[in-house]
Amino acid sequence: MRKGFKNLGNTCYLSCGLQALLATESLKKFLGCSNFTGTEDVLSALKRLFENFYDGDEPFVDPSKFIAVLSKYLPKVNYLDQQDVHEFLSLLLMRMQEELLLSQKMIVNDIFEGTLQTKLICSTCTYEQTPKEPFLILSLPIPSDKCNLTLNDCIVLGSSSEKVQMNCECCRTFGIGTRSTHVLFWPNSLILHLLRFKNTQKITKKIHTLIQFPFSFTPVPNTTYELYAVIVHHGEYGAGHYTALIHDGNTWFDCNDKKVTHADDFDISNAYMLMYQKIFRKKGRPHLSDEEILRQAGLANEEARRKEKEKEEKLKQQQTAEEE
Repeated sequence: MRKGFKNLGNTCYLSCGLQALLATESLKKFLGCSNFTGTEDVLSALKRLFENFYDGDEPFVDPSKFIAVLSKYLPKVNYLDQQDVHEFLSLLLMRMQEELLLSQKMIVNDIFEGTLQTKLICSTCTYEQTPKEPFLILSLPIPSDKCNLTLNDCIVLGSSSEKVQMNCECCRTFGIGTRSTHVLFWPNSLILHLLRFKNTQKITKKIHTLIQFPFSFTPVPNTTYELYAVIVHHGEYGAGHYTALIHDGNTWFDCNDKKVTHADDFDISNAYMLMYQKIFRKKGRPHLSDEEILRQAGLANEEARRKEKEKEEKLKQQQTAEEE
């Protein structure tokens, strides 16, 4: 049976975010063969959490120590208050990305990063600009003019053209142009965020529209994904609750804080985030092999040992200074 997380008051968002993150196979392999024990950063805290989650004796995990480390490195968020799970996962992944990039490791990028390409067309001279930008989480709008929606409807709307104000690089004018966006490179693990919360007249309302999503889908030829995590938001904005549906082995689990049960049926009416694993493709960034994960884990271990050595040398210098 899969473990749950203790709710510290309003931390259901964190429980569900961690459930989904720790269900990502490539990340599990990386954390399983990495050693961050000599450091005090977010990755070390996540590693300890990972060990307690999969190897600890308790029936559930207390995330208090993990939250304490998050509060140290990302202090602008009160993690004991109600938070948005999308914002939490974004902050956590970006922090992990920063810590790994310090030692030239790209594991977060290799697992979760895709590339968006935007097409901007100037209405004055018809010049096209095609900037690219990376993403770790892909946010999708929800169409307001349809009732029976599918995930593909949201993807199509997200890539549709719209009128925008733009600065043209060619004719140097500021005016109205056309913008459209599409995914240029699809990541190995795809995190989708359904934009269920909408600001209208200074009030944030939740969109309750039912969206049918598949267990597997092929957004482009030779790129197929299988679903492994669904984060569900129950209730309204500011007063809701998060639960997660997690595929572990051959079983789906319904994770509600520390209570974890077999998922007999799917409540998809309030799906908020979906996580898919790529299972096959021919072009673009290749799958992460076990060898590559071990290689990056080795780099991470070297960095952890370097930090520990620096810490010991600094302590010796302080002791020497005090003796003098």
